[in-house]
Amino acid sequence: MNLLLTFFNKPYPQTQNKWKSAISISLFISLFLYVFQPFGLQLLKHDYKDFVLLGYGLVTFIVLVINYVILPFVNSSVFDEDKWTVKKQILWLVWIVFSIGLGNYSYSILFSVIPWFGFKGFLIFMMFTIAIAIIPIVLITFISQNAMLKKNMAYSQEINASIHEKTEKQEDIIVVESGKQKININADNIIAIESEGNYINVFCIDDEVVESHMIRNTIKNLEEQLQERPMFFKCHRAYIINLAYVKDVKGNSQGFNVELKNLEKTIPVSRSFTKNFKNKMIEKSSN
Repeated sequence: MNLLLTFFNKPYPQTQNKWKSAISISLFISLFLYVFQPFGLQLLKHDYKDFVLLGYGLVTFIVLVINYVILPFVNSSVFDEDKWTVKKQILWLVWIVFSIGLGNYSYSILFSVIPWFGFKGFLIFMMFTIAIAIIPIVLITFISQNAMLKKNMAYSQEINASIHEKTEKQEDIIVVESGKQKININADNIIAIESEGNYINVFCIDDEVVESHMIRNTIKNLEEQLQERPMFFKCHRAYIINLAYVKDVKGNSQGFNVELKNLEKTIPVSRSFTKNFKNKMIEKSSN
């Protein structure tokens, strides 16, 4: 039981190519129903039968666009990928199957495709839909999570093998604005930068002592100031790290988690940055 709960709470990557997924799934359903005509559809008598069958794909596409695009836009906090887990993914896919079933049931009633009317008919329709979909949902989720986990763990081992001790520090002063104030910081001392609303938290080390500077500025502004310095890498929408301080990298299905020298905080590397992060770390080790 504990192993199952552990698996359900593991991080899980969200679908990135949402439009591609919506189109692919919709086309599959259209073609499947058109070619095989299951659930008695082969007995359907309709002047425009071919168009009615293909219409299930259109309904599926509309439902998927609502689920994949509109809902995450309206309530982005619920769909925060950093907090997305296997459990949430399975529940989300079950909801998608349910909503597709609801849409297609309504479509079936509209065009008199099925004889099951009312609440009982709806339950029968949904039982068929979920019974067919639930096993592939769980299997696809399990296989995908493990595939991404193995891939990123392999990448993290390759990155860890490339890490070596930091070279001697240089004097590289940058001037950071904080409201009306200006703060001088040695860029080489910066371990990481974290965005916190209208502020950024700059973690620096000086004489083996780590200090945190809360500065009224944006991570975007500081990213622009540091863009000529190859050791700084934006690994997440809320974090910039100094690659020279990377101590250990752990892979998960969403990407990487990075441990930095002298800093207890673990920094996430978003999935969209994993490839560049790996290349940067390997490039750094060869210099």
